[in-house]
Amino acid sequence: LIVSDSIQKFISGGFLVPVDHYVGSIPELSKIKLRGGDYENFPLSIQMMKKNILADLVSTYKDKCHGKSTIVFAVNIDHSKQIVASYNRNGISAAHIDATTSTKEREQIISDFKNKKIQVVSNVEIITEGFDFPECEVVQLARPTKSLSLYLQMVGRVLRPSEGKLRGLVLDHANLWLEHGLSTINRNWSLIGLGKQKKVENEIK
Repeated sequence: LIVSDSIQKFISGGFLVPVDHYVGSIPELSKIKLRGGDYENFPLSIQMMKKNILADLVSTYKDKCHGKSTIVFAVNIDHSKQIVASYNRNGISAAHIDATTSTKEREQIISDFKNKKIQVVSNVEIITEGFDFPECEVVQLARPTKSLSLYLQMVGRVLRPSEGKLRGLVLDHANLWLEHGLSTINRNWSLIGLGKQKKVENEIK
């Protein structure tokens, strides 16, 4: 097992920026069944498309980071489009991309996002990893997942340093802080796995 340095160590060394976590809406996920180790996609999207959760995405954005470049992670295409529609109705320029978005349209959206013509980009499994935009200031998590690696990849979009960027911001509407702990906590990696071991209560706190 080859263990990387911790996120905190990379932050201390200036390779990543510090990050603040804010908890928005807290969806009820106890009745969502699991398939292949993660939440079933369709029932999860129905839960996350409830009006109060969609409204809270926008109100939290306005309260914590209005005007900042924000990447939203959605459950599926319908969910992502609903999020974008909610933002646009509230006068916040937003766009959606997924695997079916044409290359030309995707490039235009990303260009507009990087040039701040679009404030919010919602996506489905497109900007999770390998997306090069260190100027991104905020990620909004609207996709609950049991996958720790997916959670850290999503948060990672806002950790890269750029000129004038002092901190990243995570708006968590998906219970991920509770499921996995904050992104910057130290973790004990093992080839054995945790099994049914109880989560460390200090991480939850």
